[in-house]
Amino acid sequence: MTLSGASAASAQRGSIPIEGYSAKVNDRVIMVSDVMALVRPLEEQLRLKMDGDELREKLSESFDMALNSLIERALILEEFSTKEGEIPDKAIDDHMNQIIAERFGNDRSKMLKALQEEHMSFEDWREQVKDQLIIGVMRRESVYNKVSLSPNAAREKYNQDITTYTKQAEVKLRMITVGKGTSPEEAAEKEAKIKDARGRVTFGDNFIAVAKDVSEGSKSKKGGDWGWIGLNDLRPELSEIARKIPVGHVSEIISAGDNFYLLLVEERRDEGRVPFKDVREELEQELRRNETNRIYNEWTARLREKHFVQVY
Repeated sequence: MTLSGASAASAQRGSIPIEGYSAKVNDRVIMVSDVMALVRPLEEQLRLKMDGDELREKLSESFDMALNSLIERALILEEFSTKEGEIPDKAIDDHMNQIIAERFGNDRSKMLKALQEEHMSFEDWREQVKDQLIIGVMRRESVYNKVSLSPNAAREKYNQDITTYTKQAEVKLRMITVGKGTSPEEAAEKEAKIKDARGRVTFGDNFIAVAKDVSEGSKSKKGGDWGWIGLNDLRPELSEIARKIPVGHVSEIISAGDNFYLLLVEERRDEGRVPFKDVREELEQELRRNETNRIYNEWTARLREKHFVQVY
C-alpha cells in the first residue's frame, strides 16, 4: 500500500525539502539526505546547463526518480527479510575483498581512508555490501532468471520494423561552400569565387586542395569531406543534384539559400534493407532489455501492494 504526501506537492512546486523523512517502507526509513546523495552528481551537471524554473523542474524530477529507486531498493530488502533469507558471511567477505582489489589495488589503508572521507564506518560499509548482494540475488531470482525470448522474436521484430532497418541511399560527399554575402556586389564577388573554384577543379586541380583553399564551410580544413551522408539528410536542392552526379564527377554550381555549392560524389550506396544478421544481436539485446524492464516493473508493483510504503 502506498501513501503519497508532501513529496508530490513539492515536486509540483519545483522545490525539494531540505531534511527529514522522505519515505518509509515498513519500518525502513529513507531520509532526504539519502535521496540527495543520489541526486547530487546529476545536480552539478544540470546547474551547468540551466537555471531558474527549468532547473528547479529538472531537480524535482531527479529527486522523485532517485526516491523511487530507493523505495524499490527498500522493498526488495524487505521482501528478502520476509523470506527469512540469509547471505553467508563468506560471500560478503569475498565480495568486499573483490571491491578492495579492484578499486583500491588490494590496499586496505586506501579503502579505510575512502570510508573516512565519506564518514562511513567499516561496519556500515559491510552492511551496504550485504544489501547490494541481497538485491542482486533477489533481482536474479525474481527478474533475470524469468526473462525468456522465443527463438523467432528478433526476426519478428525485424520484419515488423521495416522502415527502421531500411537504409536510405547515401553518398560519400565532398563539398565546397561559399557564402553569398550581404549585398549584390558581394554576391557577385562570391559567385566569381565559386566559378573560379569550379574552373580550377575542371582543369585538373585536386578538389581537396581547392576546398581547403576556397571553401568557407565547416569542413574546409578536411578538404570539404562530409563522409557518408544520407541523401534525405541533405537540403532538397543539394539532394536532387547529388542523386544525379556520377561517381567521381563534380556538380555544376548550386545556388541554395545563403550559399553557393560545389559537390563531388566519391562513392554511392543504394537504398536497401540492413541484413538481419547485422542487427540480430542488437535486436535480441533490445528485446531482452524490454522484457527485463516489464518483469521488474510488475514485480516491484506487487511489492508495493504487499508492503507498507509512505512518501512524505
